[in-house]
Amino acid sequence: MWHETWGEVLSSREVAPGVTKMVVLAPGAVEGLRPGQFFHVRWQESSAPFLRRPLSAFSADKQSGTLGLLFRVVGKGTAAMARIMPGSPLSLLGPLGNGWPAPRSEHAILLGGGIGVAPLVMAASEYADAGVDVQFLLGAASASDLLALDEIRATGARLAIATDDGTAGHHGFVTSLLPAAMSAAPAGKTVVLACGPGPMLRAVQRACGDAALECFVSLEQRMGCGVGACLGCAVKAQAPGSQYKKVCTDGPVFDARTVVIEDV
Repeated sequence: MWHETWGEVLSSREVAPGVTKMVVLAPGAVEGLRPGQFFHVRWQESSAPFLRRPLSAFSADKQSGTLGLLFRVVGKGTAAMARIMPGSPLSLLGPLGNGWPAPRSEHAILLGGGIGVAPLVMAASEYADAGVDVQFLLGAASASDLLALDEIRATGARLAIATDDGTAGHHGFVTSLLPAAMSAAPAGKTVVLACGPGPMLRAVQRACGDAALECFVSLEQRMGCGVGACLGCAVKAQAPGSQYKKVCTDGPVFDARTVVIEDV
């Protein structure tokens, strides 16, 4: 059950151009947290900015009570958040939404595109700890934009990299690494988890559908309330008779067969 927790910012630093990693001391927030869930964040008690910002849980240490957040500066709100100094209070509404499915397969292929890596690292750790063979396909525009390399390697996952400009790893989109990964991943024993821009997720959705591989996607969507009341984050559903799904409460993680993926 979600609730509001006030945490204290322990550290905040830029880890790539326009991307901030923040660590928050918030024991009440990480208790019961599942990989793939998110928090609706507000960083001051005033009404500006009016809306909270939805941020995926990037890491969590329940022993120390710390929560890691990884976010890209995309507007005035996240720019202000990136300037928060250690010692500042942070309001965390959550954990919210449905996360990744619990480990139940022999193999897992994880695809993270850009800031889409944020909700996947905890899943990689949980799956690897459960004995699942994890392959992590990480993509970015350029080598300087690659995120969470140390954290991914620490999970024990096998890491493959692709950059659009070829400055690191494979020269091309991260989805171009998927066919080889799928060829070694038997249907019925493999799950694919993906988060990133819409075109990437659509390509993953098609590939997994054609190969009959179980696939889950985490959708990044603008939100108003974060708790299912405002309908501002609704996306089209695939199933007849169910026109829309709410990313904040039905997701953000969905079975890829159930949603229509659009550009974000």
